[in-house]
Amino acid sequence: MLFYRVVTFIALIFSLWGSIALADNGAVGEYLRNRSALPAPVVPTPVLPSSEKNQWRIITRKVSTIRAMKKGVFEPTANFQKRVQNKTTALEKKINTAAKQGDKNYQAGIGTMTAYDADHQIMTLKLVWKKEVKTLISGLKQKTGIINIPYQTAEAIFSQQKTHPLFISIHGVNQNLQWNIALSAGGKHYSVSNRDNSKITAANNTIVGSTNDKSIKRYIVNDNGTAVDTVTGLMWMRCLIGQQWTGQGCSGKAGAFKWQDATRQTANFAGLDDWRIPTITELRSLVYCSSGKPDYFNPDVNKAHFMCDGNYKKPTLVHAVFPDAPTSIVWSGSPYAALSGDAWGVSFGLGADGYGDRGYSRHVRLVRDGQ
Repeated sequence: MLFYRVVTFIALIFSLWGSIALADNGAVGEYLRNRSALPAPVVPTPVLPSSEKNQWRIITRKVSTIRAMKKGVFEPTANFQKRVQNKTTALEKKINTAAKQGDKNYQAGIGTMTAYDADHQIMTLKLVWKKEVKTLISGLKQKTGIINIPYQTAEAIFSQQKTHPLFISIHGVNQNLQWNIALSAGGKHYSVSNRDNSKITAANNTIVGSTNDKSIKRYIVNDNGTAVDTVTGLMWMRCLIGQQWTGQGCSGKAGAFKWQDATRQTANFAGLDDWRIPTITELRSLVYCSSGKPDYFNPDVNKAHFMCDGNYKKPTLVHAVFPDAPTSIVWSGSPYAALSGDAWGVSFGLGADGYGDRGYSRHVRLVRDGQ
């Protein structure tokens, strides 16, 4: 009798299981078949660990002390300036050495890898900063950044972990503070480009360059009429002064200015008001020889008299970055030291720099620092 009761109980269990499976209408099976289509787990926003050895608290106090330094009543100005400079130099050296060595006590923040463009070898980062760092560097507001990194390296460090330390090197503690950001990963430092201040977003920027020469990956072009040179870090206006950015090109006639007037040219463009005339070194960096002769870009912009050779396209610029540019001479802001009446410029017909009378009327292209 006990045997029949056990058998009956087991049969009841299987009957109920079958009923549940029928009522489920295959939902469990559907889930198992489609689980690979489920969204990837969300990477949580990293939280910076608190540290009693957080040197940025000490740095902030030291910077405040330096900025508050007063000249003594009986102290010559030269002595006072030297005293301030000595303290500034010592502090900057300490910070920059620690950043170079990757000293975690000087860690400024963390960067989380959020996306990777394998074709252009660009990693996008989400940036989180320590409170003390943002207090010291009031202009440090960027929340995203990019680094140029080969895909093999990117895959290797991404597979280790998605978050890595950020370090900052600084210059000009006493005034005009400037900074550079680096991501420390896999025992190496990678320079992080600023995306906030240059108004770059994933939707409106492209890497421009041909597939068979060194212009590849050089420029990031924006639909607001600006372009960032990833080699120099400079941001350029894509149109000359006098031309209008249409969203796809430059319309109108470029203005012509005598050198003295050219040096005074500024603009409020793309939401930025610190545009200026470039130095001759900066202007030389734009020269692009499509022939590759003697090189695609000037390998040493500090030296004069580089000139394109062979069968090259004019004007000697990357046309996709600087459209509708005339084949002309463009002024720099650099005077020619040997002749007080001359100044430096670049001929984008020859792809060469040179100097000429300041009374000539030439075109102007404005630039701004990357930070």
